[in-house]
Amino acid sequence: MADGFENLGTHPPSKSKEEKTEGQVMNMRGLANLIGGAKGAELSHFSFSQILAATDNLSDGNLVGNGGFGCVYKGKLSNGVDIAVKRHDASSFQGPHEFRTEIESIPILRHRNIIALLGCCVQAEESILIYEYMPNKCLASIIAGNGYADPEYVATGIISEKADVYGFGIVLLEIISGKLIQSYNLKVKGHRGLSLPEYAHKYQTKLHKLVDPLLRAKEYESSQIMECLKVALLCIQHLAKHRPTMSEVVTMLGSINIAPWQ
Repeated sequence: MADGFENLGTHPPSKSKEEKTEGQVMNMRGLANLIGGAKGAELSHFSFSQILAATDNLSDGNLVGNGGFGCVYKGKLSNGVDIAVKRHDASSFQGPHEFRTEIESIPILRHRNIIALLGCCVQAEESILIYEYMPNKCLASIIAGNGYADPEYVATGIISEKADVYGFGIVLLEIISGKLIQSYNLKVKGHRGLSLPEYAHKYQTKLHKLVDPLLRAKEYESSQIMECLKVALLCIQHLAKHRPTMSEVVTMLGSINIAPWQ
């Protein structure tokens, strides 16, 4: 692994790009340390030559898609394992920060709807992520099919620390409304079906319409439910920057007054 990182920055950049390139090299060195450290311990490191061999030199015939990070290629390792190769595009608005976030976050996630990150390649100017390959399906269809995935991540491929906040908000909304997001689809005459989050935002000024009537809450319980709904609506904001952090969610829920047993 060290050989690949020793090549970083060997070609001097033009003066106008010097500061930017220096920052990128420092970030990539940080990634090298990360991959060799605890958080990257579960990941395999692939050489760029292995990537080329697996994807027939990144041929157009193996190109299966592209996104905010770059192009995705289908490949096959020497042991016969099919892989999806996500190669960073230098012109992308995403960079070392997003790459590092995926390396730190994805390996610790264990869920049937999350595609496993098998390894990465950080060599010279290459930043590549290697995922398990899911035939006939795209990443978005896997992780967003059940409705719990952060819509911003699905749209951009950028992982945020607030991605799980969205999923928590959906679960909280399901509990209070009595509706499961996988099967919920409101049929409104003359309009397309509304998703559960859309329906919730539509009635954010009439929160009582979102409460499952089977709860049959008492007056003091109703006020607590309303406060919980407000927290849920904050959690499912479309843009991550508008959501609270998980620690803020805990604080808000903990501050809701609980009436004594009567």
